[in-house]
Amino acid sequence: MALGGVGRVFLAPVYNATPDETAGRAVTELAATTLLSYGVPLAQTEDALNRSRALAEEGKAAQIVELARSLQCTHVLLGTVTEYRYKSDLDGSPIVSVTMRLVDAADGSTVWQGTSTKMTQYFGSLSRTAQDAVENLVQQMSGTGKRTGRTRGYTGNLRYAEPGGETGAGYAAPRPSSRFGRGKYEPDVEQIRRRGDQ
Repeated sequence: MALGGVGRVFLAPVYNATPDETAGRAVTELAATTLLSYGVPLAQTEDALNRSRALAEEGKAAQIVELARSLQCTHVLLGTVTEYRYKSDLDGSPIVSVTMRLVDAADGSTVWQGTSTKMTQYFGSLSRTAQDAVENLVQQMSGTGKRTGRTRGYTGNLRYAEPGGETGAGYAAPRPSSRFGRGKYEPDVEQIRRRGDQ
């Protein structure tokens, strides 16, 4: 769907389903910043956020939709962060998984839903990975399908994509990185040949 077609949107606090106590608030703030950068008008007041935060923790989505209607919003964006951590393997890569759904405030119907899981390699930060996951969701929702950041992971339609690939475009060969020399799967053939001649 096109984000330009929605009116005022109420972004409910993202429900935190992870052990990290900061995950929900962090993803909520990133979502608000990203939506505003896309020109989506948000109806956010401290009172409404506090009320909806309690409702979100209790899983009362219907009451959140009612609250959005009282704020004269056309849509509500509900979200859940299910993964927000550094992996326990050797490289300790940060991984973030977020699901969001856009609800029509008039009748409570879900008009869009998507999931984004991102993992950043090479000493990436958790906040940057979360930002990429959130931006991927907003791009899915807006229908642009573009990816940003040097991340790898699963796109919203669960088709694998490498850095430089378009969302939903399937596998794309990695591009060489100026920071790390050649791409991960692009060995220096000339160097290997020289070693064999020695």
